[in-house]
Amino acid sequence: MTEPRIASDADLILAFKRGDESAFDALFDHHRDSVYSLAYRTLGEARAEDATQDAFLQLYKSLSRFRGDSTFKTWLFRLTLNVCRDHIRRIGRQPVTCDLSDFGEGVGCEQQTPSGIASADLESALFDLPQDERSLLELHYVQGFTHREISEMLGCHNGSVRTRMHRAILKLRRRLLPVSEEAE
Repeated sequence: MTEPRIASDADLILAFKRGDESAFDALFDHHRDSVYSLAYRTLGEARAEDATQDAFLQLYKSLSRFRGDSTFKTWLFRLTLNVCRDHIRRIGRQPVTCDLSDFGEGVGCEQQTPSGIASADLESALFDLPQDERSLLELHYVQGFTHREISEMLGCHNGSVRTRMHRAILKLRRRLLPVSEEAE
């Protein structure tokens, strides 16, 4: 069978539901990097690949039940977050380490942010946050999801997402404030 020349996720999902296995391959190719990125930032490098594979296995098993109540990407990221939570429950919470440059803008550890905070300090503060708060910041500031889309992923109210993100940002500020004052 030849690969479908269908651009949208909705068309690929419909083709898969009709039995076109290559449509799933196209979905995989299109979303693999963003799913891996979320797993990497949630679980760390050592477990990201396994979580990515588990997420796509889960997707393959459940794609026929996708109703389109939310965007496909929102649904896929919710599924990925659930897989990551399962990994944490199963294996236990281990320290997550990754390069801050993976959070965008390519800031290296030797560089300073505009406010005078070394990116190594920012990286440390980010990874001191609980996984769910770090995931919220990742989904919004790195992946570009709106508060509403994140609330759909997590199955909670939009206001709850805003409140939890606000608390996460306050924690970062409190952690980084002493560092910022030292730099002055």
